[in-house]
Amino acid sequence: RSSQLAEQSTPVNFTLEDNSASVSGVDFPDYDLDQGEVGGTLSWSPPLDTDLVTAYIVYFAEVDFTNYTGDNLPDLIVQRSYAFTYPVGMSTFDVPADTPSPSYNYLVYTRSSLVEQTTPAVHSIHDEYASVSGITFIDRDLDTGEVGGFVSWTPPAEDRRVVSLHFYLAEFADGQGRGPRSISVPVDTTNLTVPVDTPTVNFSHLVICTRSSLAEQTTPVALNLSDTVSTVSNLSFLDYDLDVTDIGGPMTWAAPEDDTEVTHYVVYIARAAPYVGGQRFCASYSETLQAKTAVTDDDANAYVLAGSGAAAANPVITEGNATRLVASSFTFVLDDGSAAQVEMAARGALLQAGLFTGVDEEDLSVSAEQNDTAWIVHCQATVAVSRVTEVVSSLNALAADSSSLASRLSHQLYAAGVENAFSATLVLTDVTVSVSSASGTTTTQTTTTAADAMMMDSDAMGNDSNRSNDTSSSFAPSGAQVAGAGVVNLSALVLPDISGDLVMVCDLKQVGQTSVGTHALDIPVDYDLEAYNHFLVFTRSSLTEQTTPFAHLIFDADSSISSPVFVDKDLDEDELGGHVYWTAPTDASRVVAYRLYLTTGVAAGDARTLSGGDVLVGTDQTLLPAETAIEDWTHLAVFTRSYLTEQTTPVGLRLSDTLSSVSSIAFPDYDLDATDLGGDLSFQQPGDVGQVTHYIVYMAEDCGFYNGTLPGVDVDSDSNDTVSPLAVPDAVSARRLSAVVGEVRPVLSRLYCQVEYFGNASVENDTLQVPAETPLRNFTHFLIYTTSSLVEQTTPQVHLIADEVASASGATFSDRDLDVEELGGMATWSPPDTSDRVESYSVYLAAGTMGALRSQIGDDVAYGTEEQFLAAETPLSTHTHLLVYTR
Repeated sequence: RSSQLAEQSTPVNFTLEDNSASVSGVDFPDYDLDQGEVGGTLSWSPPLDTDLVTAYIVYFAEVDFTNYTGDNLPDLIVQRSYAFTYPVGMSTFDVPADTPSPSYNYLVYTRSSLVEQTTPAVHSIHDEYASVSGITFIDRDLDTGEVGGFVSWTPPAEDRRVVSLHFYLAEFADGQGRGPRSISVPVDTTNLTVPVDTPTVNFSHLVICTRSSLAEQTTPVALNLSDTVSTVSNLSFLDYDLDVTDIGGPMTWAAPEDDTEVTHYVVYIARAAPYVGGQRFCASYSETLQAKTAVTDDDANAYVLAGSGAAAANPVITEGNATRLVASSFTFVLDDGSAAQVEMAARGALLQAGLFTGVDEEDLSVSAEQNDTAWIVHCQATVAVSRVTEVVSSLNALAADSSSLASRLSHQLYAAGVENAFSATLVLTDVTVSVSSASGTTTTQTTTTAADAMMMDSDAMGNDSNRSNDTSSSFAPSGAQVAGAGVVNLSALVLPDISGDLVMVCDLKQVGQTSVGTHALDIPVDYDLEAYNHFLVFTRSSLTEQTTPFAHLIFDADSSISSPVFVDKDLDEDELGGHVYWTAPTDASRVVAYRLYLTTGVAAGDARTLSGGDVLVGTDQTLLPAETAIEDWTHLAVFTRSYLTEQTTPVGLRLSDTLSSVSSIAFPDYDLDATDLGGDLSFQQPGDVGQVTHYIVYMAEDCGFYNGTLPGVDVDSDSNDTVSPLAVPDAVSARRLSAVVGEVRPVLSRLYCQVEYFGNASVENDTLQVPAETPLRNFTHFLIYTTSSLVEQTTPQVHLIADEVASASGATFSDRDLDVEELGGMATWSPPDTSDRVESYSVYLAAGTMGALRSQIGDDVAYGTEEQFLAAETPLSTHTHLLVYTR
C-alpha cells in the first residue's frame, strides 16, 4: 500500500500462469442427407487440464477466414448462434437429424466458473446432400387408378453416407401424404419395378429418399405420376352362328385413346355368377373373398376385385359333407304325352344340355306330373360339392334363357313318341333351384325369374374391375421376377352391373388375341357358348395384361325357324314331294337364306342331303320335288344360314310318307265283241285320300320284263318280240292329264309301252265308265294312278284287261214262206261257249254280215231260248243275211 509520500518500492510478487483450456480435434460427419439440415455426432478431444473447465458451449457461426492471421479468430466470427451447452466429462454430442444448419461452422468453447473463452475450437460443417436425380417412369399397367412399370434414376453424386434408397408413392412432391409401404434397395441400384395393379389411390407422385445410418431424407426427389389408361371401347360382337348355345362372327372394338404402351389385345369369355340364396357365387369357397386377395389353394387363381376400394363378399358354402342334393323344377304346356314319355324326354334333354355335368346318370332322378295341359318336371341329383357351383349356375341360367333346353326337350319328346312335340314352341316357366345337404336340410334356395339374370352395361364396364397375373402387394426391385403376359385363366372377376353394383363373373377362358393395330377378332363358328355370357377384352403391355377389361354381354343369335309343316303330296310309297312351310325366326336380321335337307335326325352332325338351293330370307316355303326318294332319311330339316355359315342344329320334323294307291280294280267287259270293250272300271279308293284329287286311267301294252333300260332292249323270255324304238318324252317319269301317245312307262318289273290316256275320275268317285265298243287295239292293261294337287303317282295299280267274247254260233233259218221276196219260218242257233254275261239275243235281217240296214225281228230273246220265229210274208227287201247278236 502506498503512503501519502510514496509507493513501496519492494512489493509482494506472484508469478502469473496463463491457463489455456481449449478443446481440439473437433469433428462432425453429417448423416442428414437433406440440404440445409444436419444430423450426426459432434465430437472433440477435451483440454489436457480440465480443472478450471466447467462446461463446453457450442455455437453455429459463420467465420470469415479471408484475413485470418492465426490469432485474430474472434474478430472473424460473425452471426454466431447458440446451439447447446455440454458438461465436462462428455466429448460427444448427438445432433438430431433435420437440425437446421443456418451457418457453416461449429464453434466449441470451454467455460470456467468465471467466463467463456473468446477463442474457440472451430470445425467447418460439410452439409452432406445426397439425392438421386433423373427419375423416369412409364406406366405399363393399363388400368385406370393403377400403375405398374419400371422406375429408373441416376444415383447420388456423393453417396459415401448413403446406405439405401427408399421408394414411395405420395400425394405431394415433398413426400407428404406418402403411402404406408415402401421398398428399400441398395444404394447402387438404379431401377426397380412397380408391381402391376398398384393402386394410385390419391397418390400423384413417385418419390425416392436416400437413407443414411442416421435417418432417411425428409426432402425426397419426386416425379409426377402419370397413370396410363388404355381400355378399349365400343366393343361389338355380331353372332352369325344361328344356333342356340353356339356363336361365331366378327368381334370389333375401338382402340384406346392412348395405346402407346399397348402391345396386344386379349379376348376372354366368361360367365356371370348365378344368384343362390340372394347372393352370387362362382365356386364353393370356404372363406369370404376380399379385394385382390387370392384364396384357397384350390382356387389360387380366383379373385374378387372390388371397385372403389370396396370389398366384395362371396357367399360361403362350407365343405361339410362331400355332396349336396341339387333339385330343380320347371313347367311347360303340351297337350299330349304320358308321364313316362315326358320323364324320358326331360332326362335326355337335361343330360344333353349339360345341366348336370359330372353327375352320373344313375344319380339323376326325374319325375313328371300333369296338371291339365301343363307338365311339371322335377329333377334332383346328388352332386359333389366341388360341382355344386357349376350345376346351380347352369340351372339358374334357365330362368334367363330356357330356349336351348326347350328345343332339346321338343326333340326328345318327339323321339319318345310324342307326335305333337313340335306343334307349338315349348316355353319353360317357373324355374326353381334348391341346394340341400344329403340329409335334406336346405342350405340355399332360390326361385329365379328372368329378372334375376345378370345384365352388364358395356359402356359403364371398362373402368371398375380388376384381373391380374401378379398378386404381389409390395414393390419388386429390378432383380425380382415379375409376372409376364402369359395366359392365366381366372375363376372369378367382379364387374359392375347395370345398377352399379358389383357383379362377379367366373371361369375366364381365353378366346384369342391380336396385336396392337388390329381391332377385330373372328370368333369361329360353332364356338360352344356353354354357360358363358360375356366377352372381356383386355389390353396388354410389354409388362402385363390389363386387369380391368371392357365387357360385352353376348347376344346369342338363335335364328332357327319354327313350326315346320310338310304334307307329302307324292302318293307313291317311299317317295316324297310337296311344299315345306315354316315360320321365320323371331329375329331374322342375320339370316340370309334357308336350306332344306333330308336328314337322319335333327341333331347337329346327323347325316343329311341337300334338297334344292338357297331359299332367300323373306320366303318361308320351298318345294321338295316330287319323286324324291325317301331312302334312309327320317326327317326334313330347315337350316338357317347367315353370310358367315350355316347353322349346325336345325329345326325339323319327322317324315310321314303318304301312300295313296287304289286297290281291288275290277273291269267286267260287257261289250261281248272281240277287241271291243265296254263296262264299268271300278276300284277301291285308298285308305288315305286326304291328298288325292283325281284318279287317272291309262291303257297300255305290256312289253315284257323291265331291267332298267328303256326301248330297244329285248323283252322277257316268254316273248320273241322286240320293243320297237319309240319317241320317248324328255322326262319319261313326267305325268300329265292329257294323252301321251306312245309313252313308255316302267312299272315295277314290267315295261308298258304305247301308254295312252283314257280318262279320269274325281276323288269322290270309284268308278269310270268304259263306253261300249271301246277298241282294245293292242292294249293289255289298265293303269290307274292317283294324283294330288302336286303330281301324279309314278307307280300305278295295274289291271289286266279281259276282253269278253260271247257270240252265238251255228245259226240256221229255213224259209217256209213260198212267195217270192217274202220270208217266214224259225231261226235257230247255238249258245256261246262263255255265257256268264249273256242276258239275251237280238235277231236282225241285214244287208251284209256287218249289220248294214238291219231290221230287228221281233223282241229280244232271253238267253236259253236259242230260236226266233220269223212271221210269214216278212218282206225280204234288200236284206241278205240273218244276224244273231248276244246281249
